[in-house]
Amino acid sequence: MFIPAIIGFVAIFWCVLTGLVRLIPWLILAVIVISIVDLFFNHFMWVVTGILAISIAYNVYTESKKRKNKSSDIIDGDYEEIKK
Repeated sequence: MFIPAIIGFVAIFWCVLTGLVRLIPWLILAVIVISIVDLFFNHFMWVVTGILAISIAYNVYTESKKRKNKSSDIIDGDYEEIKK
């Protein structure tokens, strides 16, 4: 994020020195848009990482719970069948 900002400011300074003043608003707009896009993608990656971590933890929890219930059901089920 810091490097594109430096490149943008150097480009603005170069336009001022060479007389291309009409490009300055577009360069400022480009720097702002790049900053917003970078901020969005940075936060988007954190959200995606969080959602993935939560879903993996939930799946591990449910599988663990299923295995625990399945093992206890088999023991109880066998006992019930033998009892009958």
